[in-house]
Amino acid sequence: MSVPAPFEVVPVDGGFSWRLIGSCGRALVYPQETYPSDFAAADAAKVARADLHARALLIDGGAHL
Repeated sequence: MSVPAPFEVVPVDGGFSWRLIGSCGRALVYPQETYPSDFAAADAAKVARADLHARALLIDGGAHL
């Protein structure tokens, strides 16, 4: 089973956002949404990460499980 992609929550003007971090250590996804708390941003990152994982399974056919 693969390890889910890590993310970081970052402060932005008036709230928080998140970035998906690739295995290379670089940010791969920079969402435009701003959230009122770091917990809300983390929850949004978890949802997006799960969605990206589900899409990858459709493309890869679950070969990496």
